[in-house]
Amino acid sequence: MAELADALDLGSSEQSWGFKSLRPHQSVRRREVMISSLFVLKYFYCFFNFHNNPPKVKDFLKINWKKNDSIDLNIISLISYINIVNKNLYRKIYIWILPVFMLAVSSFLHFLYAWVPNPFFALFSPVNESVWEHLKIVFYPFIFMWLISIWLFIDNKKNIFIFSILGAILACYLVSSLFYLIHGGFGVGNNLWVDIAIEFFSLVVSNIFVIAFFDKIKFKKWLFIVSIVLLLLFIVAFNIITFLAPNNIPIFMD
Repeated sequence: MAELADALDLGSSEQSWGFKSLRPHQSVRRREVMISSLFVLKYFYCFFNFHNNPPKVKDFLKINWKKNDSIDLNIISLISYINIVNKNLYRKIYIWILPVFMLAVSSFLHFLYAWVPNPFFALFSPVNESVWEHLKIVFYPFIFMWLISIWLFIDNKKNIFIFSILGAILACYLVSSLFYLIHGGFGVGNNLWVDIAIEFFSLVVSNIFVIAFFDKIKFKKWLFIVSIVLLLLFIVAFNIITFLAPNNIPIFMD
């Protein structure tokens, strides 16, 4: 009894117990929690960033949860694995989700001039039902959403800027071509849902084009200059034809 009375109060004493912990796995648990937290942080970082050269999947297989000296390796392996997963994930986001936002902006611009008949808004919104006027609400939302993406998330800004312009031009070409093919070639009557499907399909294909080539082609100054010239030409053409549209050409006719 005397020995028990002289024993340390293990619940309140700041000294160690003097023998091995009954739960040695708790240290492993702490490491898992720390690494899992880093996993989540890195996940959200990778979710909104491009990774052009992710490590190989085999790095993930090197994880050893029980060794004390393997924490750094665990973190590196997890980060490598996340980079690989997110390389495919961000492509899906930019191919499928971005066109949805582009379509939303397009819908807003479609009715903007009708709501506020101002010459300034006429530069971005259709002033009639011609095919050409509706190309505005394909071209500008495409450029606008990619500029936001460049500003917020993407590192390879110059190449993305180049291919976003080329992608916007491709989207305009696809919309006008498919419109005449489906309505003129196949005789499909005016249908809002068909037109929305044409635009969405064109936006998806154009986003695939941007994603597929922006990190495959090295930045070239001449290509950057050409893209700027094309952007200015389209803006000038939209602005002039808005107020001086030739009435004898079908694409400009109301």
